[in-house]
Amino acid sequence: MKTENAQNLEEFIRMAYDTYNNFWKNPDYYPDIKSIYNQQSFEIHFQNYLKELRENILVYEDYRLIEQYVDAFFENIHYWISFNKDEEKWTIQRGIEVKFLLQFKKNIQWYAKKIEHTTQSVIHPFNIIP
Repeated sequence: MKTENAQNLEEFIRMAYDTYNNFWKNPDYYPDIKSIYNQQSFEIHFQNYLKELRENILVYEDYRLIEQYVDAFFENIHYWISFNKDEEKWTIQRGIEVKFLLQFKKNIQWYAKKIEHTTQSVIHPFNIIP
């Protein structure tokens, strides 16, 4: 079973979440944050994962096995969706890279929700193939 793109997406989103949460401790430590975590990077990782998922569905034709594949990488996705309710307020108050960081947080949540939707779709056999 192919797993490289699922693993890459999981690592990318997890590291994005950790980077966002740790940015304030030392903003200078993250000089490439804008180039690494832009909208296009999120979308490329997600599309690569979807392609791999579709290929695995076609090869294995067993939705329980596919569900295990998804869970193996995204079992803890709910952590990436939830942020403190005051995150936006704190970002605005700090005044550093406000526009980028607000979009960065939205991207983390948006793609985590897209992955979560994919996970839920797999539970209902193969509804995710367009």
